[in-house]
Amino acid sequence: MNRLKTLTAVTAILAAGISIVIIFRAQIAIAAFAAANNITISYNNIKPKGPADFTITGLNVIEKEKGVGFSSADSQVRLAFNGASPGKPVLAFILRDVHFLNRKEMKAPSYSSIDALIALPFNGTWNYRTISGKISPASNGIYIRDFKAEADEIKFSLKGLLTRHGTVDAEIGLYFQDKLTDKIPPELTNVVLRDSGGGWKGLEVKIVGDLVKPSILVTGRLFRLNIGVKADNPS
Repeated sequence: MNRLKTLTAVTAILAAGISIVIIFRAQIAIAAFAAANNITISYNNIKPKGPADFTITGLNVIEKEKGVGFSSADSQVRLAFNGASPGKPVLAFILRDVHFLNRKEMKAPSYSSIDALIALPFNGTWNYRTISGKISPASNGIYIRDFKAEADEIKFSLKGLLTRHGTVDAEIGLYFQDKLTDKIPPELTNVVLRDSGGGWKGLEVKIVGDLVKPSILVTGRLFRLNIGVKADNPS
């Protein structure tokens, strides 16, 4: 019995030690990622669920220069390594109870133009039940796939490449519930949006070029429209 107690105690200590190592490694990885990408990351707690799988509570991520980011009450992150490409791990995540943040004054939601509709999902008005996706390193940035964000009145998906030079090549699907489509001008609703079923309407766009002034290719019912978005005037 004493040996069993000793073994149990040693096992518990070993498990606690492994947990501390995993948490410490996670903290180092988070700090390194934040420093490399000019962002601030804070959280309340990290709890390991495996060697490369852990949960984070009270997560806040803010991009320092623009002051934009997000908060998540509960997050699950898993790092998976590809045997064929061990140097390119895949970061899979599920964020719950998510809000987008903006340290500057948050503008009221706008529905008046296509670029306003594209920016609409990132307004802090929405409480997303879940946001999930996978991120993997690319030669000059990161590749995002299987990205899905869902709220009661709005949802969107994304896949594509974001480079270190501030350029983007991504496809975005935007979907709005009837309560929101009633606020969108008829010329956009009737021409750009498609019926997605279940009371949802949506559009698909491809964004290419500089993030500050990208080119937006909108696929509608019967046309493709290429729009250059004007950059915001410096304040």
